[in-house]
Amino acid sequence: MGTGATLTGKDGHFLAARPNKWDQYQDYGHSHWYDSFLVGDGLSNVTITGAGILDGGGLSTHEPKAGGGCRLIALRSCSAVTIQGLTARNGGWFTLLATNVSGLVLQDLIVHAARDAFDIVSCRCVCRVRVLIRAGAALVHTLEWLCVYICCRPRSSVRLIFALGVC
Repeated sequence: MGTGATLTGKDGHFLAARPNKWDQYQDYGHSHWYDSFLVGDGLSNVTITGAGILDGGGLSTHEPKAGGGCRLIALRSCSAVTIQGLTARNGGWFTLLATNVSGLVLQDLIVHAARDAFDIVSCRCVCRVRVLIRAGAALVHTLEWLCVYICCRPRSSVRLIFALGVC
């Protein structure tokens, strides 16, 4: 993203959440990915970078209504993902929900979270460097185990370097 560029989500234009047979075991926010501003499922070697702003617009901080979303970025079963240099605001329930991601780098970010900044679930090799978070609720959640879809894995190698949180 170029300096000064802003990508803004528009309420009513998000993909519908896909059915998840495990819904009954956990909350809506951790059970769905596709009703997010940006979503990656099974991707490798992805970089989101630049000095621009990702703005969730009307993202919900709870379960969204039809056509709405509740996550700025949702990643599931991805590898080698870098998010760098951006400002994120109006992230909804989660600014970032990363589930079963290997090799996630979060670097030089400014995050204005409406609720949870980052939920890092069953991820491996995560590095957060120079990240400023202003959060409405939780700064960062790292969950050891979360059974969302038959694949349970422990998180490992989560490093925080110069990570700042301001409530």
